Amino acid sequence: MRSLAPLCGVRSAARAAIAILILFTSEAGGWASVALSGHVTDATGGSLPSATVTVHKLSGDHLDESSQTDSQGRYSFAELPDGEYSVEAVLTGFVSVSYKPVRIYFPAGAWWNFVLTVAGFGHDAVYASSEVVGELLWRGARVSTANICLTRSDGPHQPICTVTNRLGQYFLDVPTAIYVVTVDKGGDLHTTERLDLTTAGQYRNKIAVEGAP
Repeated sequence: MRSLAPLCGVRSAARAAIAILILFTSEAGGWASVALSGHVTDATGGSLPSATVTVHKLSGDHLDESSQTDSQGRYSFAELPDGEYSVEAVLTGFVSVSYKPVRIYFPAGAWWNFVLTVAGFGHDAVYASSEVVGELLWRGARVSTANICLTRSDGPHQPICTVTNRLGQYFLDVPTAIYVVTVDKGGDLHTTERLDLTTAGQYRNKIAVEGAP
């Protein structure tokens, strides 16, 4: 009869490994315990407690959740369904800031920091953003399924991206800043330009590609 000792040893080792993993994820915070977290500060770098951070799922099942920053200006969302979100930070007396799309996919955790500036008037939150909208043309033709990404030039920030539809149309809502715009369509089309979006408002057909009329 074949000995069961080696098999029992393998099972025991597997159970021990699972127990260690459970202990790590439950008692040490876990590598997948927080779906989204970050820090909200003012323009001087000071922490902003009691700011409200709200996430809104952009597609699929409707979901809106909010979290308040703690005394250190930190916020977190423990669990969120996979997908793309808009994330907004609001505090009375400050200009609100919104980012989208923020991509969240389990088990990776996303980290987004917000810098809020003091509102120039009144005591309520003021919404300031730049809308970039238009039709992407190249050599007289509409460019569909092209990736358009805007990356802030004032420090390390994740790019904000979209894909043109079948008519070459695009829309991005971004915080006011100066951006580097990258347009990519496979290996056939790739261009980069600088775009000044420091004044809130709508910017139409400001993205051009080399060879466009």
